[in-house]
Amino acid sequence: MFPCLSSSSLKLLVGTADERYHFSPEYFRNTHFPQVLHRYYKHELVQEVTEQELFEELQEESVPGNRVYAILGSTGSGKSELLCWLRDQCVQKNLSRPVIRLSRTELNPQLLLSRCFDALGVQVGLGIDDSRWDVLLQKPITIVNQMIWATLAEFFDTDEEIVPFAFMLRPIIEQNIREFSLQVQAKSIIHPLIILDEEQFEHVTASTTLPFSVPFEAFRHSLLQKLEHFLFHGRDVLSIMKQLSAITKEKGVRPLILIDDLVQSMNIYASELLDYFITLEEGNWDIVIGLTPGSLQDSEKGAKLMHRILHLDTIDDRIQKLWLTDESGTSFYTISRNEVIPYLEKYILEMKKQQGYTCNESCPHAASCSHFLTQTDARLSLLPLNEPLIKRIYDGIPIGKGKLRYSILHTRDVLRFLQRGTSWGLSRIEALLHRDVYVSHPLPVVKLLGEMFATSNEQEFHLPAGWMQHFTGQNREETLSIRLLEKEQYTTRVITGETSQVETYPPYLRDWIEGKKVNEELLQPIRTAVSSIVQDATSATYIGRRFTPKQSAILQRSEITKGSKYPISLSEIEKNNTIQVKKSISILDIYGFQQQKIQQKRATFSSLANNWDVAEWIYTAESLRDSWVKEIGKILEMPIDLFAFQLRNWMMEWVEVDKVATIPLPESPFSKKVQHVIEELFLDWFSLRDNIIDAAKLKNLNPDANFEEYFLSRSFSKALDRYEFMDTSFRHFLIQLQQSFQKYKRAVISQFIETKNKYKEMLPDLKNLSCSVYRQVKELANKKEKISPSLVRSMAEVEKLLIDEKIYEQYKEIMKQRKQNEHLVSMILKPLFHDLGWENANHNSIEKVIEKIQLDKTISDPIRTSLIKLIAKGEVLLPSDEEKLILELLKHNYPRFSEHVQIWMKVTKP
Repeated sequence: MFPCLSSSSLKLLVGTADERYHFSPEYFRNTHFPQVLHRYYKHELVQEVTEQELFEELQEESVPGNRVYAILGSTGSGKSELLCWLRDQCVQKNLSRPVIRLSRTELNPQLLLSRCFDALGVQVGLGIDDSRWDVLLQKPITIVNQMIWATLAEFFDTDEEIVPFAFMLRPIIEQNIREFSLQVQAKSIIHPLIILDEEQFEHVTASTTLPFSVPFEAFRHSLLQKLEHFLFHGRDVLSIMKQLSAITKEKGVRPLILIDDLVQSMNIYASELLDYFITLEEGNWDIVIGLTPGSLQDSEKGAKLMHRILHLDTIDDRIQKLWLTDESGTSFYTISRNEVIPYLEKYILEMKKQQGYTCNESCPHAASCSHFLTQTDARLSLLPLNEPLIKRIYDGIPIGKGKLRYSILHTRDVLRFLQRGTSWGLSRIEALLHRDVYVSHPLPVVKLLGEMFATSNEQEFHLPAGWMQHFTGQNREETLSIRLLEKEQYTTRVITGETSQVETYPPYLRDWIEGKKVNEELLQPIRTAVSSIVQDATSATYIGRRFTPKQSAILQRSEITKGSKYPISLSEIEKNNTIQVKKSISILDIYGFQQQKIQQKRATFSSLANNWDVAEWIYTAESLRDSWVKEIGKILEMPIDLFAFQLRNWMMEWVEVDKVATIPLPESPFSKKVQHVIEELFLDWFSLRDNIIDAAKLKNLNPDANFEEYFLSRSFSKALDRYEFMDTSFRHFLIQLQQSFQKYKRAVISQFIETKNKYKEMLPDLKNLSCSVYRQVKELANKKEKISPSLVRSMAEVEKLLIDEKIYEQYKEIMKQRKQNEHLVSMILKPLFHDLGWENANHNSIEKVIEKIQLDKTISDPIRTSLIKLIAKGEVLLPSDEEKLILELLKHNYPRFSEHVQIWMKVTKP
């Protein structure tokens, strides 16, 4: 059809910058579209940065230390295009600095390091062996065996524990590596290399009765260490990077590293390398890395890494973040709808040039090509496209898909279709275009051509004779006039305040209603609208008692199914437990419902109130809610309302204990926040009105004394993660409460035992102080029942009694006196024991010593009387006529003891 285009020339329309550059650097330069990036500060746009400005900034002198630039954008937004251009600029300007580039298809983690050594002009360091990466991908069994056995040996002591886990883990890790290897071979990396994910780890640990208390992150980290030691001969990536940094400082050079996609290229070392790069003083590098927001959500580690990069303040201080799109990939900053025309025109002209043609009026084929021009002002340089078609290609790119890449890929499909001149691939082309005009014609291919080339503000379109002959074989000299349908047939009037505007329904919605096959992703607005209508009518995702004034419940169904909390099916096949959306004209009425203002929503809902389909959706939603309530009850092994009652009752018992406790208790797991949410759960099932509780329902319920044991012994199913409870999942809340209460109870038991032991020590003396208190303390000290709120309350009452009756004060005095006596016995009377020959006797109280003296016949009566008074009172008044005799006897018979006896005189007043 067009001699300047052929099937081989279409191969030049490729999706990546590297493919164009490998074909020809000149082809890349001629088709390159200048990039524009956005720099933000606290979510405010502060600067639009062109690629030239970025390149000049990279050439500026910098203080020693790393400079890190993160190029952020969704898939296909032009990250690789920008980095390829930066490298090419360095080549063209013959810069002397080392430049290292790692494209998104180069996945060997050793490649970056070996290229760094090459760029610095030094021999590749010890530990860099590219072949080891190939060994891992082609022969994973041996390597995986070594990794698993070495890792398990760190956590277990015996082969009996290691062997079962090794046999279960090995095939999983091998399969992960094999699947990644197949992607590498196909040169299409959809998922990065994951040695072992948390779900697989939990499945293995749940499949055996052997205890396995190792945290997943610790186990995964150990596995990765073993892999790193294999790849780098016992070394690690960071130590090699530090070695390279030392070389750069020694040589006085500042290399530039360009990594198209840090996560995909470096994969399992992404976190480590990022940490190294942002430790600015660690090196002397300029690093430009591409990152795709949302690409790491499949793994916890990846999600945390991307969250750090996007939101952590300390990262903002160390990385200059430049955006090619917004975070969701909805808005693209590089290419607008008007700029796509010169963007694609450069490609078409370059394709024709590669075939040896210059597309202008001087071309010998210009006259024949003009028969395909669809407008009077159309340009030959765009053939076989025109401006309306290019804009429809641009508008047809789904949200989140890169405008730069998919403009090229979709244009390639459109050109292939136009070259063939047949109806083959008709539905494929319809799906690629945003058809904002509607043609009425019996021939589908003519209808599509009209919707491709027609200007949107025309009422009639004239299809050139060349296209008619090419697609239908009809030899026509005149153009074919095609009528465009009135827009009002596919529009709705949207009222905004006192003004109105016309909103056009998307063409794929019309196609779906008419029974054509449509990409379900495009119908997401229908799911969202149905979900919004159902939620407004039923609030079925709120799990609570129905028909109460409460607008919402604290427990909510949070599982998302294809973008909706309700399972919505657009298929014609009836599915159980789904809201079935049938193809009918009423769908047009709900389109965009969730975006309408409140007033318009009410009007729309009122008009739909009698619609049978809407009534069926609402009925199904209510049934779904009932099934969700049953699901929760089945998991908990009791109805959710009964669970809410027992949970609140159990909580209140321990809260009351905390209020009356007079012994020191640990911090209660039932914080004010926990009390609030449990109370809200209770009210969701027992509240009739504000401050009015369903007493009749409560009357039929009895607190379960075994609820605590039931709750602490539960293993809550992951199915409860489908339900949100405040700001976390229901399962996570219950597990957290379970764990915190177990810790609390252990501390309470420890405190209880300690207090009981104290009471047992006090018992011998309590009997002399108060018989009634003695009986109560004894009863409590001898109790052997399990710890419970009532038992703790009993202890609190006893403790209060001991304080109120001042028993503690009296006991303290007794202990003080006893301690003094023991001190006297142990320190002062020891010499007396020696003099009396009592060294081996056990006399631990003054009373027993006095009793012993009274019974000892070897002691004379004067001495006995004086000793007893001296020991009992600490002093004795000797009669003057016996004083000399007694002192001599003491000194003679008890020489050691007499050294501790002081003689003093006292004058008696007359």
